[in-house]
Amino acid sequence: MAAQPSPKVPEIHIQNKQNPLEITKRFSPQDWDNLVNYQSSRCRAAAQAFIPFLETRHGQSFKALLTRELEAFSSFVGFGTLSIGPCIIIPECGKRLGILLLQDRLADKIALQDILQGPTIKADHVLFSYKGDWWSNFPPNSDPVISLGENIKLWIWQRRTMAFAPSSAPTLSLTLKQLTSEEIVEALQIAKMGAAELDIEIKHNSEDQELIKTKIMQIGSLLKDLEQYRKCKDL
Repeated sequence: MAAQPSPKVPEIHIQNKQNPLEITKRFSPQDWDNLVNYQSSRCRAAAQAFIPFLETRHGQSFKALLTRELEAFSSFVGFGTLSIGPCIIIPECGKRLGILLLQDRLADKIALQDILQGPTIKADHVLFSYKGDWWSNFPPNSDPVISLGENIKLWIWQRRTMAFAPSSAPTLSLTLKQLTSEEIVEALQIAKMGAAELDIEIKHNSEDQELIKTKIMQIGSLLKDLEQYRKCKDL
């Protein structure tokens, strides 16, 4: 039996000068769920990067930016619940980090590590890369824009190429036909960066070698698809 094509991700467009929050009026329950998951994943990735900065002179400025990401997460959970009712499943990582923020314990290294390493947050997996990633090369050259509207824009961009799945192994799905040539080149660069980062990771983390090998195989397949599709687009 022939493989069924992947379902097309519904387009979400923001008009020039339009407040991104206005488009949430048209969000489906799945849109709200994906947005909340995406923001929780951003918070998890930023929190992981925060730990080495806890006792440095940049610790407070990093904490302030992570706080803004968590505030965006909490707002999305709240607005989503108000819009569609209490059917949003709050991601465990975002919820527990939000509780730390409320308790003024966001700089508690032991508590952070417990959340980030615990098995209960596997569904809040970290993506290979993020649009608007300010934490990987910290401190940033300029103050990053972290707001509800800006983070909705970032989600809209990434939802076309990334998909969340309730498993411990991050999955990556591409809807290539929806991408422009420029987006294909950018996605290819992101995939290559992810492959390089995973090559370093596999040398330093023996406990997760099988998971990392799976990620590398996924990225290898992705690179082949991107290269082939870019050649077709260039013809």
